[in-house]
Amino acid sequence: MRRPLSALLNKGGKPVLGQVNGALGETIGRMLDGKKTALGIGGSLITALLSAVTASPNAGGLAGLLGTIASAVPGLSQFALPISLALTAWGMLGKLEKWAQGTARPPKVTI
Repeated sequence: MRRPLSALLNKGGKPVLGQVNGALGETIGRMLDGKKTALGIGGSLITALLSAVTASPNAGGLAGLLGTIASAVPGLSQFALPISLALTAWGMLGKLEKWAQGTARPPKVTI
């Protein structure tokens, strides 16, 4: 059974964004809804990998590419890692809000 307030606010049939997901506005909030945690974790891993790579003129393949990227942006991990971790935390807050409001999607059962 739907809550009366949700029924009034939900005119277009789309689920209403909560405060956490709606903080960036309707467009960006819907675009990042359900993706913030994955983007934050992925960004944190990539930033950690790039900060561990050193540029070597003899490196080839993936190591050479990562070394080129890491050396092209000095101080990459100093600003990218905190942004990625903040995005992860924001995603977790969004999940907690959905669980508290009872609007979280039921888990998918795979056999």
